[in-house]
Amino acid sequence: MFGKLTRRKAKNTSICIKLLLFLPLLNAGSWAADSGEPKGTELKVFQPSKGQFRIGAFFIRHVNTKIRINSRKGPIGTYLDTESDLGMQNDNSVPRLNFAYNFTPKHRLDAGWFNIERSGTKVIDKEIQLGDKTFPINAEVESYLNTEIFKVNYTYVFFNHPDASMGFGVGLHLTDIGIGIKTTDTPQIIQEDVGGLAPLPLLGFAVTYRINPKLFFGARSDLFFLSYDKYKGSMTDISLFFEFKAFKRVGIGLGWDMLSLSVEMDDDKLLGDFENTYMGALLYTAIYF
Repeated sequence: MFGKLTRRKAKNTSICIKLLLFLPLLNAGSWAADSGEPKGTELKVFQPSKGQFRIGAFFIRHVNTKIRINSRKGPIGTYLDTESDLGMQNDNSVPRLNFAYNFTPKHRLDAGWFNIERSGTKVIDKEIQLGDKTFPINAEVESYLNTEIFKVNYTYVFFNHPDASMGFGVGLHLTDIGIGIKTTDTPQIIQEDVGGLAPLPLLGFAVTYRINPKLFFGARSDLFFLSYDKYKGSMTDISLFFEFKAFKRVGIGLGWDMLSLSVEMDDDKLLGDFENTYMGALLYTAIYF
């Protein structure tokens, strides 16, 4: 796991760039002839397409992650900033997939997925207590943090106009977390596969505005707060984007996304805290159907 992460980062960036360059050209010649809206046709409601796939890249330029893993035998874990304490990079570029389908002008389903893998190596300047293990001052440690996120939303569009729409949504958010840390000169290692957190409920609001027949703007905000049994957590996810309909069935989008997640757990998998904030740019190709 530790040796593969650096290579994966470069590979993910390469995959993102190749996809974004290739997809807009896919069948572009055949679609260009009938691009845009049919002449003389007025949309009664705003609905850019029946459905779409988005394949793109999330260029993360700000990361702030804090973790603490406590021992069930007594010691309280060290509260760690993974960037400053463990030397993890604070930027990354990863593939991102999204799907949307409009059942009717008032009912919409969205789903999204991305996976962020980060790693670091550092000579630590303080003693670190993680679970039952202690890492002494001046030890060189290698670490990784993998965060996989999947969410699905249903949106009810209560306002639908030829040039704009607004809707309220509900959904589920699922996060899978993997954490590992080891010293470079001894076999001492901690590896926590936290696994998938229970699906967390989301409440959201979405708005879309058509600037002209080929360009539109969209924004969405999702949040949750939950305190139940052995879990306590909150999340805020804000997305802004512009999408240009380059051809009848192909669009190109540019946006910005901020995701903030905070979870406290006390179960069989982990006793501790996890806080994570990502911010970055989105660049994607949309395939309409």
